[in-house]
Amino acid sequence: MRNQIRKKVYTLIISLLALGAWAQKSTINVYPLLQAPYLEQGGIIYNLPANKLIIKLTVKKLTVKTGPFKQYAEKYLGDASVHQTDKVAWRIDQIDITTSAIPDSTQYYVVATNGNSLGSLISLTDELYLQSVNEIAAGKGIDNSRITLEDDTQPDRNIPNYSRVSIKQTMVEKIDTVYRQVQTDTMIVRIPTIRRQLVEKSPEEKARELSQLLFALRDDKNALIKGEGDGKALPDGTALQQMLSEMNALEKEYLALFIGTSWTENYTYTFEYTPKIDQENDRTVLFKFATTDGILPVTDRNG
Repeated sequence: MRNQIRKKVYTLIISLLALGAWAQKSTINVYPLLQAPYLEQGGIIYNLPANKLIIKLTVKKLTVKTGPFKQYAEKYLGDASVHQTDKVAWRIDQIDITTSAIPDSTQYYVVATNGNSLGSLISLTDELYLQSVNEIAAGKGIDNSRITLEDDTQPDRNIPNYSRVSIKQTMVEKIDTVYRQVQTDTMIVRIPTIRRQLVEKSPEEKARELSQLLFALRDDKNALIKGEGDGKALPDGTALQQMLSEMNALEKEYLALFIGTSWTENYTYTFEYTPKIDQENDRTVLFKFATTDGILPVTDRNG
């Protein structure tokens, strides 16, 4: 990239010299700034910039959170593809490399104008970089644009609670027969008694009931869409759309308890590096990457 920039600058110098020779029929001299002789009639100082590389990475992070009834998804929903463990996965989605000109303190030069009007033909930037010569080879300069990236729209990252979405009680009454021993004059008698207590349903009981609610909800939604009201008037227009929207949201909550939820996030990292002209085989590590951790510093052994 540095050579490309210099090629453009050299093209400007050649244009400058050609214009000067054509207009003045005299020699145009260019000197390194520190080696330039005293110029009585003045000169123009310019700089050949160095190139700074700007490396911008777009990294995507996928997060998967499993549902509490994941082990029953195949049994009650027929879905065997449900994730059984939480996971986080990273990938590099895009790499953009641009350049930015920065002053090179070793590359200042002087163009001797010899009192002619050559100075009015040369256009410089504020940093003294050559921009154009008599509007010949004028360009837009070095592209240093930066793209602003927005994160993806995030879904609800929380798994709903069973007790919030279920229409049935989470506790059931358990009835046990226990025996109480009673001492009489001649023997010990075991007398049966009934003990009642409330216990929480097992995870599989909850999963089975939730699957029944899910399929009943789908059946009701299908009836609404088809217009099957069992003789009852069906809603229409906005009311129908609102009902279907709420039923879809409830179905999504039911499913999340089995299949979990997932979402993606976009992260943007920017690294800047200035190549060294005297190190043609320069190998510089800017960062490390791991699919489980994303972008890591160069000192991290996991990358």
